[in-house]
Order: sequence, then structure tokens, then C-alpha cells
Amino acid sequence: MIDFTNILGKEFMVKLFVIPTVLGFLFVFRHIINHYLKHTNKYLVFCLYSLNFFVWMAILRILFNRIDPNAVQGYLISDISLMLVTIVVNYFLYSLYDYAEYTVIPTLVVFLGLYLFTYEFDWLKVLAVIAGLVLFWFTIMKVFRHREYINKYSLIFYPIIGFAVNISVFLLYSTIATWHDSYFLEVYIKTSLPIYFFQIYIKIVFLLFLAKIVFSAINIIIKEYNLMKKNIYIDDLTQVYNRRKFEEVLKDLLISKNITMFSVVLFDVDAFKHINDTYGHGSGDYVLKRLCELVKETLKEEQSNGQLFRYGGDEFFLIFRNVTGMNAKFVMEKVLRKISGELFEYRGHCFKITISAGISEITEFMDRNEVIHQVDESLYVAKHKGKNQVYYKED
Repeated sequence: MIDFTNILGKEFMVKLFVIPTVLGFLFVFRHIINHYLKHTNKYLVFCLYSLNFFVWMAILRILFNRIDPNAVQGYLISDISLMLVTIVVNYFLYSLYDYAEYTVIPTLVVFLGLYLFTYEFDWLKVLAVIAGLVLFWFTIMKVFRHREYINKYSLIFYPIIGFAVNISVFLLYSTIATWHDSYFLEVYIKTSLPIYFFQIYIKIVFLLFLAKIVFSAINIIIKEYNLMKKNIYIDDLTQVYNRRKFEEVLKDLLISKNITMFSVVLFDVDAFKHINDTYGHGSGDYVLKRLCELVKETLKEEQSNGQLFRYGGDEFFLIFRNVTGMNAKFVMEKVLRKISGELFEYRGHCFKITISAGISEITEFMDRNEVIHQVDESLYVAKHKGKNQVYYKED
């Protein structure tokens, strides 16, 4: 009969509830680093990612020791299988950082240093621990780079991952393998060790599949949340951001200390009422949808970080972060050429349209009304000069 106490360990349920909390904090701080510092020095970003990972894994280690302070394996090795599985689970989560699989290396190096400090030095044991850490990191690297494929075929790959982690666990357990009686060691290897290996393996695979179930539930929640956000922030007709989103983004930019300069573009369709009156109101909807597609195509071609918003009717805003007014004008002139060169077809009618755009570069503190007024004046000048053009007033 399988002894689940031996498999799961003492206070397993308590530890199981601690893990998501720690992973949650790790994720939050990782997101903060990515959001505010991803464009800074790449070495600084790597150090912060690595430090964030190390700190939360150290906290998890301390919590495990507080939950079960009398573990016979000692503070460093106790619950090592649970620690390693927690790290693997972390790497199943999506990360915006391209080199995330390397951020675990400093933590593994610290573990090796603590081993050398804590346990009796023995070359065979040191090599076993190093081999275990290398195998574990190789497993993490594969998990991180192929997590979608692995999750798709979890019944095949989870047992393989569990086996690799289990080998790593037992190589790390060599730190407390202090038997000197060769006969006792031989008997142990033939009898108890296979059972113990199997028990730990069951525990690891069980935790991996449990994590998959939990993450599947979380993914459903995230999808529902994203759908809710889409309904709040996306314009139904054009499928671009709406006025509510524009107001929030503009507010954030105006108070941001990280983005000190951005450009705002306001444009509308020249003679839009005439299009509706001539070809019907359905033609106006068609024009607006196709117009947004052309604008997004140009932004993508120019590799611009512009965000497109439908403000209302045929009025649209574009926001370019860290882009000067002149560079925004360069992009908008390409947008104008693409739109004016497009032949619009609606219910057998072919026609062309043009747009006019005004640009304002924001480099100092303004309130929302000042920004809208400034860019609106630029659009007025573009209209007054004959339409189908971009106006940007240089200082």
C-alpha cells in the first residue's frame, strides 16, 4: 500500500496553499519590472529579474522551514522536490522577458554555495549536486521554450519532465547520503531506494497535473476578463480602441514620469457627410472600418508604436509614445498617401476619400483639455489649408 504521508510530506496542504501566493507575488513584481524598466539597461533588467526570482524562492524556502521546522533532511534539502516543482510551474507561465530561463541560474548558484557551506565537502557529492542542478536547468529551459507544445501533450511530456526533476532531486539528496557501511548501502539501494524514488516521482507528476488544472481555470478567468475589457475598451464598429480607452491612456501619459514626450494626432474624414448622403449610411460604416484597417497596416509597416482610437463619428486619435511631432508627421503623411490611393467599393459604387490630420507634440505638463484644444487647432489649420494634408506647427 502506498503511504501518502511519505509521498506528500508533512503539512502538504499548507505548503500547497503557500506556493500560489509566492508565485503570485513573483509574477506581480516581474510585471512591474517589465512595465517600467524593460527599455533600460539589459544587464540591469536581468539582475532585477534574477533578484526577484531569488527573493521569492528564498521566502518560499523559509516558509517551508517554518511550517515543518523539524525536517530530518535539514533546512536546505527538505521539501526540495516541492521547491523544484514550484520553479518548473513558474516557467510554465508566460513571460514577456526573452531570457527568463537564465534568471534562475543565480538562484541555483547560491544553492550550490550554500551546499558547500553547509555540508561536508566531498568531490563525489559536489559533482552529483552540480549534475542535478545542470539537469534541472536544462529541464527548465526546455519547459520555457516549448511550454505550449508540452501543455498540449501533457499526458506524454509531464511524466518525462517529472522523471527529469526526480533525478535532479535524488542527485541533490546525495548531500545527506552519509552511509559508510557498504553492505547497508547496498541493501538500501535494492529495497528502500526504488520505493522512495517512485513515491517522490508520483508526488512530482501529481503536482504538475494539479498545476495544469489550476492554470486551466485561471486561463478561463483571464479570457473572460479580456473579453470584458474588449467590450469596455474596443469600438464595436471599427474594432480599434474607443474614447474611454483614449481618455485613460492620455491621463496616464500626462502623469507619467517615465514618458516625458509623446505626440497626439487627431484626424477625420474629409466630407464624410457627403459620403453618407451620396452612398447611404452603410457606406459610412464601411469607410470607417476600411480606414482603420489601412491606418493599422501603415503603423505596422512603419513599425510605429502608435495607438489608434475612435473618438466619435469619423474622428480618430493616434498617440505615439516617445515620438516627436516631426516623426509622427512623417508616419501620418504615409497614412494619407495610402488612404488617398485606395479605391473604396460599396454596393457597386467606387469612390475615393481623403483625411486631414493635426499633430501636437507634448513635452511639458498639460491638462487633458489643453492637449485636446492644441491638437484640434492643428486639425483646423489642416482643413483650412485645403484638406487631405497633415499639419504640425514646429516651435
